[in-house]
Amino acid sequence: MDSVYGHYNQNASEKINIKEYFSKYSNIIKPCYLGCLASTIDQSILKIMKNDLGSEEMDLLSEYCSEENLTVPGEIPRMKENLPIKNRDLRKVSMITEDINLETIRQLKKRKESKDQYHFKFTSELFIKYGKINKYNESTIDLAVPYEDIFIDIRIYEPFMHSSNQMKSNYRKARPTLKYVITMLGKQTLAELRDKIKCLSDLTIPVETSDNPNQSFQPMAKDVYKSGFFYIEDTFYNDFRDPANINYSEVIVEWAKIKQLGPFHTDSMEKVTIDSLSVRFGYPWVYQHQGFCEHLIIFSDARLVQPYDELHISAYPRIQRIRPQRANYCFMCGILPVRWITTDHDRVPHNPCFF
Repeated sequence: MDSVYGHYNQNASEKINIKEYFSKYSNIIKPCYLGCLASTIDQSILKIMKNDLGSEEMDLLSEYCSEENLTVPGEIPRMKENLPIKNRDLRKVSMITEDINLETIRQLKKRKESKDQYHFKFTSELFIKYGKINKYNESTIDLAVPYEDIFIDIRIYEPFMHSSNQMKSNYRKARPTLKYVITMLGKQTLAELRDKIKCLSDLTIPVETSDNPNQSFQPMAKDVYKSGFFYIEDTFYNDFRDPANINYSEVIVEWAKIKQLGPFHTDSMEKVTIDSLSVRFGYPWVYQHQGFCEHLIIFSDARLVQPYDELHISAYPRIQRIRPQRANYCFMCGILPVRWITTDHDRVPHNPCFF
């Protein structure tokens, strides 16, 4: 397929075996981390002092060197009030005069007066804040291991409009639009990634409800049509968790043989972990479901788990960043989001009309 989509390689990395790459990196980093855990702050101080004191002598030394001993009788108490983090008064430049000697103040004024527009990465994406899970299972099996397990970021895009006519007529609509970024552990499977991806086509009701829109709950498309696949590095990873699922990739593989493309391979997504893949980071791959709904996915980043990360495995996969989307609002009130769409109705001024 590189002969067809090879131009995407200019923004992609070389093919990397995730597990092998980070295993080597972990072997270098983990001993340093374990060494830091083994030594306490007091031991580090003694090592710098090149001295060997007992615990009682160290406690006595800490008491002598305490900052509380630096006060004198009648001294004004130390102010403990903290300034707010976001204080706009601290960023005002109106009081900065030419006789200010501090270079940092001069540069602040210069930056404020500059009209240059700086573009930073991820400015159009919102980071999701999660609370820490305080209750852990006693078994360490449910916890990720710092500097050993792997975090992988996967960018999920809105359904892709792949028609060449649409791309020529409306370039803006044809451009891929980010939906969100999912962070997951390397030991988790592609099936778990699929379960985390939410799409409107999965939430549609595949039966006619116009005659009775308030009828009881109807099964959604994701509960009826459960087939789907990921296409990553010449391999189709199908979802065979349900025996009734269809092999979407079969007809594609047969078509590719006629066009002399490939060879392609197939596998089950529920059996393949993320870290077992050999992928190019930054290269677009495909997630297809509901027959024709196609999403581009990109492996964008990977790193070792850090001690300050959420270590509970049940917290992953999680949505790490989202791209805000402009919502459609009711044409009548202009306040509430759209729930119903009417077409070809003679009692409303628009076709289609949103309610």
